[in-house]
Amino acid sequence: ESKQALFYTGITFLLIALGVIYEVIPGMYKSGLLLGAGDTYIERLLGPSSPFYQGLIFIFLINYLLIVGIIINYYSDGRFTKNKFKNMINNINEYKEE
Repeated sequence: ESKQALFYTGITFLLIALGVIYEVIPGMYKSGLLLGAGDTYIERLLGPSSPFYQGLIFIFLINYLLIVGIIINYYSDGRFTKNKFKNMINNINEYKEE
């Protein structure tokens, strides 16, 4: 099961990466949608009007959270997150305001 999930995750990552790369290469059919206005390619890619630049922080945040989650799950063998979630659900009455 784990190898199959890793395979599908890898295929999905590859397709998304190829899609993003296609969207930042100008001159091909329907490509360049993530480029903004500007004179040079770098200005179009990373300029203030570029959708790619505006979404870059979000992309980094998502990647950071995924990497941290994978590291925590790997080193704790899944026990950390499962136990923490169980304790939070079991002790939910302690968090209610009275």
